[in-house]
Amino acid sequence: MLQGSKRARGDELLVHMIKLQRITSKVTDVRMQLRENDSEQSTRLIYPYIFALNAQLAETKGQLRPHLATNKMLEAMSLHTEICINDLIFTRLGHCPLLDDINSMEALLNCLNAAKRAVDIMFNFKPTKYTYFPFFLWRQFRTVILTLIRLASFEDPAWDVNMVRRTVDITSILDKTAENLSNVQTKVDDGITDHENVVSNSLAWVIRMRSCLLAIYGQSTDAQAPTSDMQSSMGITRYGNVATQAAIPGRSFNHRHILITR
Repeated sequence: MLQGSKRARGDELLVHMIKLQRITSKVTDVRMQLRENDSEQSTRLIYPYIFALNAQLAETKGQLRPHLATNKMLEAMSLHTEICINDLIFTRLGHCPLLDDINSMEALLNCLNAAKRAVDIMFNFKPTKYTYFPFFLWRQFRTVILTLIRLASFEDPAWDVNMVRRTVDITSILDKTAENLSNVQTKVDDGITDHENVVSNSLAWVIRMRSCLLAIYGQSTDAQAPTSDMQSSMGITRYGNVATQAAIPGRSFNHRHILITR
């Protein structure tokens, strides 16, 4: 009976993880559609997309039973989904100033708050627990860091990058992450495991991000936006999210499905 109960809870966790992944996939579909038709007019529907997807996320979170509502890994995945949704606003801001769209500021602040909470959750785990992290969690944490860096370097007269830097000390986050990763035991019987490759690659990526961040901060005191070369070295695409890179070319998109489906 106890084993059956544990299995049922595991299945329930998997169901909610799939629901979150489906929402993230819809974000990718929107992003790919916008890439195919990159114009100011096409980006006017971005906020309705964001609103609808956030509503779907809220509904999914509202369905969580108490024992899942406190699951930190599921919460981290939920925050990653929230970041991906609101990160869509950067596509709109590529065509109009922040002050021209009253909803853009809300989306940026949602990104910032979700990223900050995601970092807090990550640091609640002891480094010894990193050994058991699935690969997708590391990939999602990269999205969190890239989003924070972009928010801390986004150039717009209405956006206060110093507020971002006061809210989240990205340099300290990268330093602590590097320290934690350095303390992870990955060798088994003197052999190299797949997990060791994940940890070592993540550590190298964190160190590279720190160098990029310091270069960005050093450009000017008013935080100029990174150049395209710098963005490329950071792994930031034009649309500012690694989810784009995971998209499947040619994947179909239906905006009515995005807006209506719950």
